[in-house]
Amino acid sequence: MAGGHETPGLQPHDRLLASHRDRERVTEILKEAFAEGRLADDEFKERVGRAAQARSQGQLSALIADLPPGSTMSDLPADALTSRVPAPSRSTRPVQAALAIISLVLGVTSMILPVVIFISIPGIALGIIAFTSSASSSRVVRWAGAAGALLSILGMIDFIGLF
Repeated sequence: MAGGHETPGLQPHDRLLASHRDRERVTEILKEAFAEGRLADDEFKERVGRAAQARSQGQLSALIADLPPGSTMSDLPADALTSRVPAPSRSTRPVQAALAIISLVLGVTSMILPVVIFISIPGIALGIIAFTSSASSSRVVRWAGAAGALLSILGMIDFIGLF
């Protein structure tokens, strides 16, 4: 690759450096092929070892090139190793954190001022939304939402107990 020389027979994406995720994907494909009986034990171990040491997309592609499509992982398009899967959006995390904080504030307020029942209802709703909105949000945000909803429910019970 030094000096910009092209290797005959390689596609441009074959020269890209392989990532850990690419190596793991190929290893999963090899595991499936082994489980289906397509690879002998020694061949499987050799290919997995080569996958772990692979530096380029081309080296990884060569390890699965003779495996027929049809398995769950093997149904990937030819350029699957080079396609970039976008990371989960982090733009929703601040919104979830804000919902959890607002729910907590409303929950505490409904405990302190139980006569204001209309504070409890949004506290419950926002807490539930913050808790259930996404599994990718942090555990703290999810549990803060749950705590806000619980405090709001307790504030509502306290209000009902006043009458």
